[in-house]
Amino acid sequence: MGKILLVNLTKKTIKYIDYPESFRDQYLGGRGFNSAILYQFRGVAPESPLSPDNVICVSSGPLAGTSWPSSGRTTVSVLKSPVTLGFADGNLGGHFGPAIRLAGTDSIVIIGRASSPVVLTIGFARPTAIVEIGDGLWETGTSIFNVVAKKLYGENAKVLSIGKAGANKVFCATVSCDLRVAGGGGTGAVFGSKNLKGIVVNYDPEVSAEVGKRFDSVAFNAVKKIKRHPVYDIFRKYGTTMLVALHVGLNYLPTKNWTQKTWDSWKLISGEHLLKKWIRDDPKYLSKLEQLEVDKELGCRNCPITCSNPKKVEYETLNNLGSKLGISDLDFILKLNTVYFNDPGLDVIQSTSIISALMEMWNDGVSNYAFGWGDKEHVRDFISDLANVSDENGTIGKYFVDGFLLGMSRAIKAKVLIFTSQRAISDYFVSVKNNAMSGVYPSHENKGVALAVATSSRGADHLRSLPTLSTYASWYIGKSGDSRWRKITSISSMPFSSLMMMRKDAKFILGKLYKTYNKTFGVPKPIAAQWEKSGFLTNEDQYVGWGSMIKYCQELYAVADALGICKFTTSWRFGLGPEDFARALSLLFRKPVSWKQVLEVGERIYTIERELCCTEKDGFVNDDLPKRFFVGEGSVDKKHFIKMLLDYYCECSYGIWGTPSMELRKRLNINFEDKFFSEIVDFLRD
Repeated sequence: MGKILLVNLTKKTIKYIDYPESFRDQYLGGRGFNSAILYQFRGVAPESPLSPDNVICVSSGPLAGTSWPSSGRTTVSVLKSPVTLGFADGNLGGHFGPAIRLAGTDSIVIIGRASSPVVLTIGFARPTAIVEIGDGLWETGTSIFNVVAKKLYGENAKVLSIGKAGANKVFCATVSCDLRVAGGGGTGAVFGSKNLKGIVVNYDPEVSAEVGKRFDSVAFNAVKKIKRHPVYDIFRKYGTTMLVALHVGLNYLPTKNWTQKTWDSWKLISGEHLLKKWIRDDPKYLSKLEQLEVDKELGCRNCPITCSNPKKVEYETLNNLGSKLGISDLDFILKLNTVYFNDPGLDVIQSTSIISALMEMWNDGVSNYAFGWGDKEHVRDFISDLANVSDENGTIGKYFVDGFLLGMSRAIKAKVLIFTSQRAISDYFVSVKNNAMSGVYPSHENKGVALAVATSSRGADHLRSLPTLSTYASWYIGKSGDSRWRKITSISSMPFSSLMMMRKDAKFILGKLYKTYNKTFGVPKPIAAQWEKSGFLTNEDQYVGWGSMIKYCQELYAVADALGICKFTTSWRFGLGPEDFARALSLLFRKPVSWKQVLEVGERIYTIERELCCTEKDGFVNDDLPKRFFVGEGSVDKKHFIKMLLDYYCECSYGIWGTPSMELRKRLNINFEDKFFSEIVDFLRD
């Protein structure tokens, strides 16, 4: 089998261990490996996320380094997150995952704290080593450190590193490689607390894992399936920036700290406007883009879509720095993203959620700290002071180094902010399980999103189980029914730009909805048939049944992260489903694997993550939404939400408090009695 690299920074010791086939079969790799390994430390999690006893896991998936499409993703997990104060992880694309796998290891597990700044080097002519770096490199930005590391270790080296925010242990610091960021979870702060600047891995992009012609043939067919998808061309052209127009059309673009679902100035931050700007600024932009693709310097490893752009601007960039803060200046957003977020290594979602909360407080007249919607210069200065933990720019950014609630407490105690509302301070920070909200607006029309976000195993997170499949049901007109004309009217009233982004999806609003789920989105026939029989997707007033869709999405996306592939290629959008993955794994593992076994792996991963995020003191999982989503027109009805939640618990075999049952653990064969696990714990904690 493969190898796991164990690193104790305090003792400067390194050890490679082999993992058993049973571990691979049960957890695949990537996020699955990370969550299973971190589970071994559940009862001994440190008091502080910045303790030397905190554990970091960095893992690739079994498809990394093969010919499988979009197989370049890496999961970075921590036992105790500075953001959630519990288990959390981040995921990044690019080439780092394939690099560590081709260098001979599938996972890196790190504990301890180095006495001075270090990097971990892997896969070079010399043995794996913990290498001290000068203090001058410790607080450098990710871009400069990347250049220096490549000069020291070669141009092909892949460098996963922190910037100044990580060095300063800012709660929402990130780690990144080639401008691809593992956001969320504050993993960069944990790196910083260990004096670990980064991990440098030798990489030859021309080398691939030997998997055989039959596997390559299956991978080739998977690529063809992706390219046949109706939205392939649009997604390839705009990437995730197309979602601004799409979300406006569907009336769920988070705006002004989630107080609105759309924004009058949205066109100024749209993907279409962004592309026009780049072409206007550089008439040769498109030809340069094509050359970057040819040189394999743009997309992730083996990605046929290449949704990225040279500036690494995504939907979340435009939403969080744009509509959420009331900023429509695209040039400002682009500079802010590069200089004040990517380079110092600061999470966009978490930090802008603090800012938008302060803006809403000022707008509501309950805070004396003047911070209005669209105040660009103040946003820039606040972010700079947060990353540098300073008051050089005269803002209160430094008080929030450990998060929103502690920041508010410190600012109030220091008398730099007065809060006068009867509402709880926490109401302004829009989060689930301490993790700031992202992605899509939960509402009555978007009830599946409400359930998905509330039950996420790492806090508010659309990437855990966003049911994009439900969107097609909300558009679906069908042949008859009372809602037919209302839906036609709703679709025809959307902004023209939104309709143009959605035009390739038009084929899904007529015909056979559940057949489309199977043929175009890779949902196995029995599961699609179950949804059809339940009828929840086409009945706005039905709440029982949603649990089965969220469960499917959670399991499928967990498998995607475990395999090390992009979620966009799955049922999320481009339709590679459990049956496709079963064919690939059967050839890779050289034994039969069924699609049911594939989803069972996802179920197993999610089950242990539910236990990891269970409040040990209270013995329950806090699956809830911020109060604002339960009030106002078009909001989620609390009673109906509870009905959906209980249906979900029933589908997943969870108890009334959201915790996995003993019967479920037994069915999934969740036990960690293999000596392999004790070997990991003994080495790291010895």
